[in-house]
Amino acid sequence: MLAVKAASLKTGVPFVSVDYIPALVPSREVPPAIFPDWRWLARPAWALLNLMMDMAFCKAPRKFFAEKGLPRIRHAVPDVVFSEHLNLHASSPSFWPPASDWSDIHCACGEFFMPDAAEPWQPSARLQTFLDDGPKPVLFSLGSWEHMAPERVQTLLAESARHAKVRAIIQTKTREEEGRDGDLFFLPWAPHRRLIPSCSAVVHHGGAGTTHMALRAGKPSVVLPFIIEQRAWAKRVAKVGGGAWMSFWRARPENVSALVHEVMTTAPPTELVSAMAQEDGTGVAVQRLERLG
Repeated sequence: MLAVKAASLKTGVPFVSVDYIPALVPSREVPPAIFPDWRWLARPAWALLNLMMDMAFCKAPRKFFAEKGLPRIRHAVPDVVFSEHLNLHASSPSFWPPASDWSDIHCACGEFFMPDAAEPWQPSARLQTFLDDGPKPVLFSLGSWEHMAPERVQTLLAESARHAKVRAIIQTKTREEEGRDGDLFFLPWAPHRRLIPSCSAVVHHGGAGTTHMALRAGKPSVVLPFIIEQRAWAKRVAKVGGGAWMSFWRARPENVSALVHEVMTTAPPTELVSAMAQEDGTGVAVQRLERLG
């Protein structure tokens, strides 16, 4: 991102930033997502976060910009992270509303996703048989974060499903081929947008895409975040009534199982699900990009 922004400043071609979480846009009204949601805390919390961001991310960019004869970087936010022209935050404004004091250069446009025709997928005969063979299963998927602890992830997910005594799809790249083991079905990959509607709930890591897909499909979530960004999504899911969460690093089959049973008795608010279904993040982003021209 830094190199692209530098090239933009050198050439005069507008630079647009894209991210998947609207948690770094400073506000006088809403504190950063990692702090309690108290309005009076907004200004000191953002000041503290900016100091932390500067200490972590400003040294190398300042040196790089100075060597290239570019404007001095004062702070990581906004000078490193954001564009002066347009910043597209690809998250649902219904699920995570922008603060009322955001400037017009920040746009919570909605999630990006491929149309069905661009991502053709049908369940295999074995998977379809499993789906038809009983109640809707719970989807267990920790996405690309499975690589952090692959053996622990597969064991945790499988044992959590067995402890909960639910039918489950375990999405894992540790298996090259799909296959069934009793009430568990192991699946290397499937597009969540197509698979989640066939499930009763989703256990996931709190990535932006999976979080949005579960809510959009009206399915409750158990979120097991690995890092701070995923924790922010997890807290947001709980806040809107879309599920429950705990840190992956504290998760055990017993407590994951308990959360699965807890969320399966509820569903995300229908008003939120309906509002998200009407959003067209790609279309809004295109409109804003065309306005730059």
